[in-house]
Formats: sequence, C-alpha cells, structure tokens
Amino acid sequence: MPSVSLAVDPSYAADVDPAWVEQVVTAALAALHSRLPPAAEVSVTVGNEALLRDLNKRYRGVDRPTDVLAFPMQVPEDREPFVTLAAADRQLGEVVICYPRVQRQARTYGHPEQHELAYLLIHGVLHLVGYDHYRDEDFAAMREQEERILGQLGLTDDR
Repeated sequence: MPSVSLAVDPSYAADVDPAWVEQVVTAALAALHSRLPPAAEVSVTVGNEALLRDLNKRYRGVDRPTDVLAFPMQVPEDREPFVTLAAADRQLGEVVICYPRVQRQARTYGHPEQHELAYLLIHGVLHLVGYDHYRDEDFAAMREQEERILGQLGLTDDR
C-alpha cells in the first residue's frame, strides 16, 4: 500500500482535503504500479507562490513561481536530479504545489479547485517516476497517462 505524507501551508489548510490528496496520489501510483517499488512513498507539500518561486529559482534557475515541482529521489540515468538525498528505495520523492496557482488555474479551466489539485498531483507523480514533457513524444505519453488517471478518478481535462 502506498504512503502519502502531506504538509500544507496553514493559509490553505481549509481548502486542501488530505483524504483527496491521498486518494489522487494513490490512484496515480496504482496506475503506474509496474514502474514502482512495493509500498511506494510520496511526500506532498502545498505552499504559496514565494515557496515555489524560491524552489524554482534554486533548483531550476528559473526566477518565477510555477504551479508544481517534483523532486524525485531516484532519477533516470539520462536526467540530472534537482537534489540528491539518501533515501530508502520506497521513497519516490516530493511533489510541491502552489495553491494560489491551483485557484487561478481552476478558474481559467472552469473546474473546481479539487480537480485542478488532482491534475497537478498526477503531473507531479508522473515526474517522480520519470515522465517529462520536453519533447513532443514525451509530452504525448505524459498527457495520455494524466488523462487516464484523471478518468479513473471520474475527472476529465480540457487543457
């Protein structure tokens, strides 16, 4: 059974349902079971734009906030890690989400914040296991997985 740990900025604690976060991450991990160690662990942090801007600048050299960052513990051989930490094989890494972006993007796409949070969680988990979206074929594969997992949760995406 996967394990999800969650840290939420107190400003957004009333908006973020821990059970929903766990359900979404568990669904994503279940959909990717063949790529994962048994009893995989994922940490999720929900924060503000200042946090995401700081992390984005520090680890990616991009001086602006973003909606989601993923920090995998084990990185595919052809990619450089953001951070290198000693971890048990079970720990996949951390997904960090900017809640003000969740709110803004939910309004933009015309769906509930819970839906946008699910999309970003799935996107982050996919990054933890090696998916990316920098080449067209990689983008297509990642979108296919995102849409499949959203569908399993009863959600669709109009991006």
